Amino acid sequence: MINNFSKLDPTPAVLREERTKLRKILVESLKVKDQNLEIIASRLYNLGLLVAYLYDVHDCNSGVMGMVYDNAVKKMKKISKEFNFDYLGRIKEAGFLTDMDYKRIEKVFGEKQGEISVKKIKSIV
Repeated sequence: MINNFSKLDPTPAVLREERTKLRKILVESLKVKDQNLEIIASRLYNLGLLVAYLYDVHDCNSGVMGMVYDNAVKKMKKISKEFNFDYLGRIKEAGFLTDMDYKRIEKVFGEKQGEISVKKIKSIV
């Protein structure tokens, strides 16, 4: 399974919208125990990893300077269509995903001991 983010504009507003959409789908899917739970939880988690890769610890609740956005666009081109990681634990220092997001993700994948840092994310991409 590949989390294809290549068509996603890396502006903070678009990333927030995607997060909101995925949260809503995940909440509904958990209620009905949808067969696509793993796909949805994985996409939300990988979106969090992507934001950390693109913007470090920025939570995307506000805009960014033009040059920061330009760098994010370059990074998006570099990763192309493949950005797919298993659950590696909570993303330390980053505020894009909330505690509730992690609780929902962990309902699907189980709790993971430890955390992953933004620096580590950048080194594995």
